[in-house]
Amino acid sequence: MRILTSVIGSHPARSLEEAVDAQLAEGIDVVTDGQTSGDMIQIFAGKIGGIELANGKYKIARELSWPASGITVRDQWLALSYLLQKKSRALLKGVVTGPYTLARACANNYYGSEEEAALALARVLNSELRELQHVIDVLQIDEPAFYFGVPDYAKPMFSDLVSGVDKEIILHAHANKNHDLQSEVRKVAELPVQVLSYDSATVPQVLSAIQRCAPEQHISLGCVRTDVSFLPKKSVVRRINRAISLLGPERIRYVTPDCGLRLKTPATANKIMQRVVDARDYVLSNSK
Repeated sequence: MRILTSVIGSHPARSLEEAVDAQLAEGIDVVTDGQTSGDMIQIFAGKIGGIELANGKYKIARELSWPASGITVRDQWLALSYLLQKKSRALLKGVVTGPYTLARACANNYYGSEEEAALALARVLNSELRELQHVIDVLQIDEPAFYFGVPDYAKPMFSDLVSGVDKEIILHAHANKNHDLQSEVRKVAELPVQVLSYDSATVPQVLSAIQRCAPEQHISLGCVRTDVSFLPKKSVVRRINRAISLLGPERIRYVTPDCGLRLKTPATANKIMQRVVDARDYVLSNSK
């Protein structure tokens, strides 16, 4: 059994190098650039052509376009160069905010509907993914707005989004226990992604929905809640073992915190990563 440790994306470090160093120091197997240049909306909405910032709110003002220099491509090259400089064997994960989440975060003053705006964003982000795949080892699409319900047009949106992308794709979403989880997971299972990532430490019911409705994809398991300060190792170990028992050891590809770490202090963020690694190591050492 092989389970890799990773993070969702962000880290509260002041620089890309500090974020990578913090992940390597805690033994994270699949690191990110830490998303230190802004929050998940700002990083993308701030660079996509056609999106303007007015009175603290992003708005789609004209036809969307991908910037020739990319959005996060430069940061990923810097992260890769830094890993090579340190002679690290860690893998690199590129994290992209999804088109549905961006569409909901931006006022739409140009396209005829939210669906039309989301599909346009998917086409723009496809250019970013195609460039990123030459730099990173694995890609992650963040769609926390799926918490409000997976849109009916998710399948064509993701088909446009990942067209021509050959790297493994993780979809990270937030589960809503007040929704029909089986119905929501069933929609997500139809998308062209290889790994599903949910905040399953916060909403453990989603694992049963995955067992029933998403039998094909691998799992990136959110096993540490980031909204609480007490992190007992035995609780994290129990969550990992429950997922293995429910879904099978071959399906658990990654273990991560539930969410990004941007709003944590560096010390707390590092403690969360340490707990993920310690719990994974304990599970593996006791599975032989």
